[in-house]
Amino acid sequence: MELNKGHNKPNLMFLSVFITLANDRLLCYNDYLEKANIMKKYYFLIGCTVLLCASIFALLVLLGVSSRVCRHELIQIASRESSCIEEGNIEYWQCTKCNKIYKDGSAETEITEVVIPKIPHALQKVESLAVSCTEDGRVEHWHCTACQRNFSDETGETSIPNVIIPSEGHQFGEYKYDYTEKIYSRACPKCTDTENVAAGESTELPLLARDETELAEVIASVAPNSFIKLANDITITTGMYAVVHRIPDGGTLDLGGYTVTVKNNGGFVLEGTKVTVQNGSVATDYKNPKEGYSLYVGDEGENNSVTLKNLDCRGGINVYNCKATVIDCVVDNSNHTYYALWGDMHSSITVESGVFMGGENGCVHSYSGPIDEESGEELKCFVTVNGGEFHGVIHATDLTVINGGTFEGDIRVTLYTSNGLALGKLIVNKDYDGELNIVCGSASYTLAESADEEGNRVYEMQLPAEGEEMP
Repeated sequence: MELNKGHNKPNLMFLSVFITLANDRLLCYNDYLEKANIMKKYYFLIGCTVLLCASIFALLVLLGVSSRVCRHELIQIASRESSCIEEGNIEYWQCTKCNKIYKDGSAETEITEVVIPKIPHALQKVESLAVSCTEDGRVEHWHCTACQRNFSDETGETSIPNVIIPSEGHQFGEYKYDYTEKIYSRACPKCTDTENVAAGESTELPLLARDETELAEVIASVAPNSFIKLANDITITTGMYAVVHRIPDGGTLDLGGYTVTVKNNGGFVLEGTKVTVQNGSVATDYKNPKEGYSLYVGDEGENNSVTLKNLDCRGGINVYNCKATVIDCVVDNSNHTYYALWGDMHSSITVESGVFMGGENGCVHSYSGPIDEESGEELKCFVTVNGGEFHGVIHATDLTVINGGTFEGDIRVTLYTSNGLALGKLIVNKDYDGELNIVCGSASYTLAESADEEGNRVYEMQLPAEGEEMP
């Protein structure tokens, strides 16, 4: 029994090991089952996820296909014929969403070509034309009657914007004056044309006179506002007052830098309404230095008004029955007895500028008298001096106004006794600041000084009061 007990120890050990291993296997199997359950759940979740993703993908595919099917919004494009400069097109419909083009409004037939090609130009050849002085020329070209364009070749490949060769007009030379017809003519060297212009209508093309006869004819025949000009020096031989040159109203006599010389103790007599005499010299050959003046302005005509401008008068100026304005004139009568300026009855003289040298009797004098018994008119001449240089005595009769100028000699406020007694009067502008030596021109009178309403100085001759001594 003891022996058997000893033999049973290994069996027990084996059994113990077996039981231990079995427990371990059992534990491992339980762990396996637990892990298997976990994996089953994991794969289930993966399957559900895949299935969900597949469903979403399928839905998205379905949605994409649906979106690719366009619900067209069609507009109709009308057909247009082609031309030689622009392509045309057939009638078609186009979707504003997908931009596809269809043959009709049902969008059943898609098309890709709608353009109708351009047609050829309808060309006609136009021959070249030479340019002239009066007409434009042109180059040779082909003209399309459809599009109205011009081309340099018969194929219509090269368009040219301008086929006209502009005319340069006449190349006229200088004007030549016809003294008989009283016109200006000039010829074009490029052609046979001539241009004729009536003389006297402008200062550039005046009427011309070469002698006293032509001057008299021109002045007597032309229209108002004409321009007359001397072509050379002229000598007046007809004697004193023999010819009165009445310049057309508004006209101009331009001496052209030449000299009018008066012979036979005569004078150059001019009159007119709103006329101008300018740019030259007037001289006289008086044998008796007391005889008269070289230039007489005004006569018996009505409404005489003359402007004398830029004249060199070698002898005085006599103004009668006229309103005269003197500008930039040199008047030298120092070799004669008479005055540089004499104002006769029914006149007024306004001096703007110039140099005036008088003779033995003085530099300026004017006629003045009482009312004429026969006509009832005042026989007076008024003198206004706005500027100028005066060398010699100024005789202020009736009314003389000094606004400017310089005076070398005395200013004599004097009287004039022709046809009655007229007392002299002088007005000096209040703003005049030059030197004046004002004296009374008669020992039998006194000179009263006062001021008018504007503050101008007034000098008047008057008889001394009873009991006063003569100056």
